[in-house]
This record gives sequence, structure tokens and C-alpha cells, in this order.
Amino acid sequence: MLLSILIPVFNDAPCLNACLRSVTAQDWSDCEILLCDDGSSDGSLPACRSFEALYPGRVRVFHHPGNRGPLLTRRDLFAEAYGEYLFCMDADDELMPGALETLKKTIRETGADMILFGAACVRADGTEERMEPGLEDRRLYTGVDKAAVLELALTGRSEGSMCFKAFRRSVADLETDYSPWRALVIGEDRFQSYPLFDRASSVYCLRLPLYRYIKRGDGLTGHSRRDFYDLRKILWEREDRYLASWNIRPGCLEEIRRRRCCELINHLGRKRFTGSPEAFSGEADRIRQDGLFREAFSGTTLPPRYRRYGQLLLAGRDTLLFLALNAERRAAGPVRKVRALLGKEG
Repeated sequence: MLLSILIPVFNDAPCLNACLRSVTAQDWSDCEILLCDDGSSDGSLPACRSFEALYPGRVRVFHHPGNRGPLLTRRDLFAEAYGEYLFCMDADDELMPGALETLKKTIRETGADMILFGAACVRADGTEERMEPGLEDRRLYTGVDKAAVLELALTGRSEGSMCFKAFRRSVADLETDYSPWRALVIGEDRFQSYPLFDRASSVYCLRLPLYRYIKRGDGLTGHSRRDFYDLRKILWEREDRYLASWNIRPGCLEEIRRRRCCELINHLGRKRFTGSPEAFSGEADRIRQDGLFREAFSGTTLPPRYRRYGQLLLAGRDTLLFLALNAERRAAGPVRKVRALLGKEG
């Protein structure tokens, strides 16, 4: 079997049929579909079972009585797959028409360990944005050329997504026990992608959009989380291990440090912490004492706004930082309204 299509499911009943129809409406010969219901309570499991009954032998359904989380659910599907290549989907997304035929043809023609492809990001208002790999279209990257791929894996916008690539089962780190990272519910795609990029000897770029990523307002990444810093540290610690072995250019390293600083300052500025000075001060002190921010801050040049906030954080001037971020947040609403009236917002 050439391709296993892996779909974790958790309370996705309203959109699951559309997802599955987008697969079965096209040529999915030499493919299997694996679904794993992760303890859903909304009827997702019966929907999966009904779909399995329609395509016996071609669709397999697994079930977790209790919720194991998106990371471990996907790893369980990896272990059960028979395909030479693995392709991940989210149960609330869809495939573009003809995507599987194009993907299978590309796999057979290139033999690449990994295929990166484009996607159409569909916003809540129905508008679409094209997302493409930041590499040369229809080019196979091997040997020394792979350095460009590795840098993009670290800094790119979409390359970290597990859904915008297909990869050989042999490059997946199936021997790794991911249970210690079960709590990782944001950044888990990028966390799993780094070993794949590390092991893939050849990567092919196809900028054509094959996937429809439907952006919904209730996603995990759309909310502020009190454990954001802890979850980001898990990702960054793994990232640092690959940075040490990939021989990344200094300019790329600076971009990574800049991104980390900006993410942490944005984290402090979110409404979860600006609503309580005490909670804000406690989180700011934890970040300051940990030293990760200080190390990143000293190794990069930040935009003026972020540099000012970073200096306040490191100086322990939490009250002033709290007031500055609060004032910026209050001012942001009117600014957005003015821009919308002027037609400057997409």
C-alpha cells in the first residue's frame, strides 16, 4: 500500500463527514484511511464506525475510551499504518479536489522521503489565503541543498504543520515514546516535524495547494493559555537539540531567538494576564528567573517596541510593563476600527 491517511478525531462530528467526503470523492486507490476517536462525547465514534462499514478493509477505526490528546492519538495512528507513506489530516479540514492523485503521482515520480505541498487557508469569513512552502517549486532537495529545507523547518510559517506534508513511514521516529509529552497541545505539529526533517534524505517541494486548512475561531492556538510558557519550553528544548546538529546559519539563529522573544512578550500581553497585576507579575518573574528569555534577548536585535518591553521585563519593572501592555491593548481596538473604515484590513 502506498499511502496511509491518518485522521485523529475528537468531538468533530459536525465536520467529519465533509472531511471524509473530500477524500473518498477522489481517486484514493492504493490508500487506506485510519481514524482514531480520542474519547469523543458528541457522536464522532458512531460516525467513524459507519464510515468503516461503508469501506470494509480500506477504512480502519480505533478508539480511546479516555482522551489521550492530539499528540499521542497521532502517534498511535503512525504505529497502526500499513502505507509506505503517511499523510496526516485534521478531522475539521478537507482535501482539495484531485489532491490524492497529484500526491501519489509525485511520490512515484520523485521517490522523495518527504513531499511538502501548499494549502489554502480558509478563514471564518470565507476568504482564503494561499500558504506555500518557501522553497523552489517542483525541486528535489538532497545533500547540501537540504540545508535550506532545515532552516525553513525552523523558521517557516507552514512547514511545521504535520498536515502539509507526506513522508515515508521509515523516517518517522516510531521507536520514540512520546508519552512524556502528552500535555503538549500547542506546537505539537512542529515538535513531531523536526525528527522527520532530520531523517529525510530527500525533500520535494510542490507549491500547489493540496489541502484545505479551515481556520476556526475555537482552536487551541486561538486562546491565551496560562501554561503557554511551559508548553513552548518543551518545543524549544527539542528545537535546540536539532539546532546544535544542523549547523544553522547565524542569521537563522537570530531569527529563531527573535521569534521566541516576541512570542513571550505577546504571551504576557494577552488578556489572561493583563486582567490581574498579581498573576502578571508572577508569570513575568517566572520567565525572568528561568533565563531562557534573557539568553534569547541578548542574542538578537528586536523591533523597538519589543526591545523596550524586554528591557522592562529583565529589569524587574513588572508594574510599568503591565501598565504599558494594558495601554497598548486598549488602544489596539480603536486603531483596528479606523483601519477597517479606511479599508486597510483584509
